[in-house]
Amino acid sequence: MDAPKKVIVFGSTGFIGRCVVQSLLREGYHVVAVMRDGCGAARLDIAVYNYASLSFVEGSIDDDVFVQRVCLGADYIINLIGILYETPKQNFMAVHADFPARLSKWATQAGVQRLIHISAIGADVHAPARYAQSKGLGEEAARAHFSGITILRPSIVIGPQDSFFNRFAEMTNFMPMLPLIGGGHTQFQPVYVQDVVRAIIHVMRDQKTIGQCYELGGPERYSFKQLMAMLLQIMGRRRLLVPVPWCVAMLLGNISQILTNLFLLPPIITTDQVLLLRNDNCVSDNALSFNDLGLTPTPITQIMPTYLPKKN
Repeated sequence: MDAPKKVIVFGSTGFIGRCVVQSLLREGYHVVAVMRDGCGAARLDIAVYNYASLSFVEGSIDDDVFVQRVCLGADYIINLIGILYETPKQNFMAVHADFPARLSKWATQAGVQRLIHISAIGADVHAPARYAQSKGLGEEAARAHFSGITILRPSIVIGPQDSFFNRFAEMTNFMPMLPLIGGGHTQFQPVYVQDVVRAIIHVMRDQKTIGQCYELGGPERYSFKQLMAMLLQIMGRRRLLVPVPWCVAMLLGNISQILTNLFLLPPIITTDQVLLLRNDNCVSDNALSFNDLGLTPTPITQIMPTYLPKKN
């Protein structure tokens, strides 16, 4: 009997990472969960799974010796590392561009079969938002250094413990309104986290996906205003939906980023996120998608009621 394939998961303790690790263990892979120093394996929430097929390694992705050592002996590598906003300790270029470049080089030298790189819809080296620009640069660098790569670009990923709907749900606890940046007209195609996981496992097994890029979105498009209205309806709460002009949003973003840098608090919104909201976050018409993988994404209307809190 062949030994189980060894999969290295960078970003294993994040929202998508935890789901990926759990699914890989169910599928019989040997998983090496990479996490930051002091992060702790308890964050993986995998007590019910087989620890014999799971290893933990802690270290810094800035340490080339550490990354090189982790890659040795791997069959597959999944890179899920990403940040939503910059801090004095982390910036988009280092995390989204420099690390994929270094990781892909080490993966090639280690003889890794496949690299699954998780990017984002809107990744573009010419984008005005630094987030999207760094994602685009990371894709280019990884492609240049590793021939067996597959890139997945999800839209907003939702599910229990997500940072999108849960964040706005929490805001309804202390705010009488929800802001609609730019009027709330930006279109999104939210995708269920387990569908993203299914796509990851599928491309690991399908050699035809090598060298390809897939954009992953749910079956429906919604404006930001529609998503907030849906959130409130499911929660059974009444809140005003207040349009916020772009210029006001940029000002709020500047103030929020300053407070983040001073006090290391998560920002309400950043100027970079305002720039991102100026463009729709949906699967491009000519992009490869779930359909090309033979997968059908789940409607978010089936998922949201299962985890959003209801009015007492």
